[in-house]
Amino acid sequence: MFQVTSHFRAAAELLEKKIPAEKLPKFLGKILLHAIGSGEKRLFTDEQAAQACAALSLLASELKTIVEACRYVFEKAMYNNANGEALSSFLADSAGMGKSHADAFAGAWESGSIREEMLKRNQNYTIGCPLVLSSVDWELRMNLAQSRIRERKDCVVDMSLGLSAPDGSGDASEAFTVEFSHDELSEFFTKVECIQKQLDAMT
Repeated sequence: MFQVTSHFRAAAELLEKKIPAEKLPKFLGKILLHAIGSGEKRLFTDEQAAQACAALSLLASELKTIVEACRYVFEKAMYNNANGEALSSFLADSAGMGKSHADAFAGAWESGSIREEMLKRNQNYTIGCPLVLSSVDWELRMNLAQSRIRERKDCVVDMSLGLSAPDGSGDASEAFTVEFSHDELSEFFTKVECIQKQLDAMT
């Protein structure tokens, strides 16, 4: 279903250590409801995050790590159109998660119409991604020295990325500009190519 990295294993171990299996369904349910559109802009308010950390003896960074790992699990389950049984089996057999915790993920995933709603609402964008790339523009700038253009490695590119709502509405949109040197741009596109290969492997 997905590659189990050392980072994910560490997050899963932290989850099992800090959150008892009987408390996990409520925690996972909140994550899923937020993913399908609960109307809340943030998963936790500052007060709720502090309460969760106190109740579960978590640091703020540990809470963030666990939430990201849970979102990742459900995102991959969505991509693979996995049912609860398949999800539980994968987490237990391939990711090394305890059966009770793996079953909690499966139960949350199959709860009500959560899985169907996730698939429906995320056809065009992924969990935690309310904006999508809508435009790309760029400008090449060259530094001048002694009346001649410097070597290519001293050129920079200003890349402007426009973001908008997945449905194309103008209710939510923004833009930002990133500056790349020649080497930074090469590294960026190498990573984009790697992402493209991963996407191709999933389709």
